[in-house]
Amino acid sequence: MACYNFVLSSSDDEDIIPHYNRRERRFKELVNYFEVLDELEFKMRFRLSKQTVLLILEQIREELVFLTNRNRAVSPTEQLLLTLRMYATGSFLNNG
Repeated sequence: MACYNFVLSSSDDEDIIPHYNRRERRFKELVNYFEVLDELEFKMRFRLSKQTVLLILEQIREELVFLTNRNRAVSPTEQLLLTLRMYATGSFLNNG
């Protein structure tokens, strides 16, 4: 029975297991494409005008979930722009 207590004891394990420090998380600064891109660049990237994107966003905003800022949640605007980017180019990556 004493053997089982020795095996199940976790107080000695703290001395054996090293504690690793986690690296600080770094987040890329999010780009506001409505401000950064002019109308032509915006239309080339998303295949729709800024006005059209805002109209679509107005109609579907309540369907897009954005309940918290915790863990840097993606806003409804960003969700729509990511989706439009995928539909416009077939990729999330910038090809140029």
